[in-house]
Amino acid sequence: MSQIAQNAIVRSKTKRQQHNIGQTITVQLFGRTVTGKIIAVHPFGTIDVETASGCYRVSGLSLNTI
Repeated sequence: MSQIAQNAIVRSKTKRQQHNIGQTITVQLFGRTVTGKIIAVHPFGTIDVETASGCYRVSGLSLNTI
């Protein structure tokens, strides 16, 4: 599969996951479990999370199970 086709698939999957924005999620940050709100969804399981202590970019997640 060409790089262009792969990028199109990744953008498509990311666009489908945009409905998760605003959802509350519990994640591990620096060894602590924190609750925050999803403020952006990026390709490859990366999201931006807003917590009481600030905003963080977290990767390696599967939004299919959230």
